[in-house]
Amino acid sequence: MHTENLLSLERFLKFVFYLMMLEPVEYLHFLEGKSISVLEVRFKADANDRNSGHKISWITIEEKRARVRKLTLRSQDFSGEIAERFFEEGYLKYNGQTGTYIEKFNSAQHHLTNSSVSNIPKILKEAIDGFLTAQA
Repeated sequence: MHTENLLSLERFLKFVFYLMMLEPVEYLHFLEGKSISVLEVRFKADANDRNSGHKISWITIEEKRARVRKLTLRSQDFSGEIAERFFEEGYLKYNGQTGTYIEKFNSAQHHLTNSSVSNIPKILKEAIDGFLTAQA
């Protein structure tokens, strides 16, 4: 009976650890490209506070390797239908349908489609969730 209690406790602790690993985030933008995609995410704890910039992250995802990198936002601009984000790592310009991300260090230009966050492929979502959990 003692062994059964230990197994139950072990399962319970694994479940608690699993819940702790799930970082609650809200996906705001998903700009999908052929080789790289760009996402804006917000930690749900601040979902009601649109001015809480320190809890918003922009990330890039290399599609083939599901490699996630955080972007460092320097400034932003919005004029009518066009939004611009200036990062330490590059520049993003997008509207409701399309976008372009230009990498700073190699000047690579990525043409993007502004997709619904429900279209994020499972493998990329898992990589994003793992990355955000590690960042928390």
